[in-house]
Amino acid sequence: MKPVLLIATLASLAMTGCSDLLSVDPIATKEMAVKDANLVGAWTAQADDSGTVIVRQKDAGYEIQYVDGESVSRFRALVFRVGNAEFLDVTPQNEVPFSIAGHALVRVWTSAATLRWAYLDSEWLRGQAGKTLESRKIGKQLLVTSPGDAVLELVKKFGADDKAHGDIVTWNKL
Repeated sequence: MKPVLLIATLASLAMTGCSDLLSVDPIATKEMAVKDANLVGAWTAQADDSGTVIVRQKDAGYEIQYVDGESVSRFRALVFRVGNAEFLDVTPQNEVPFSIAGHALVRVWTSAATLRWAYLDSEWLRGQAGKTLESRKIGKQLLVTSPGDAVLELVKKFGADDKAHGDIVTWNKL
């Protein structure tokens, strides 16, 4: 996937699945959620300024909005860590009838001025998931039907590996 409007394309998660690796069940729990003050704020992509991402803390997690003109897409996310690596479990905030709100895994690197973001959905990671988790291949995508704790074990084993994620998009704080 090209890094032009990464968060904007999250809007299609519930219907078409932007990430090539989606879980039916949540991966992170509220008990394992951590807070990252650097994540909160308004962001614009370095590669393309056609929208704004707004991240707000809410309870144990975060609300993410992508605003492009009059269009607003809303998501929920929990932040969790495995070792020194930080991840988001992202799902659409508004459920759509006749669709499954999948959970996408995102690796994040935060600082006060930048947010780096990459889906955990590389071909290599999909191969690892296909070997160890119950899943169904739908075109290029892998839909994981194993429980979230099994997916978490995969993240613990492979999530911090650079082979696990796709392109990294860098966002600047507004």
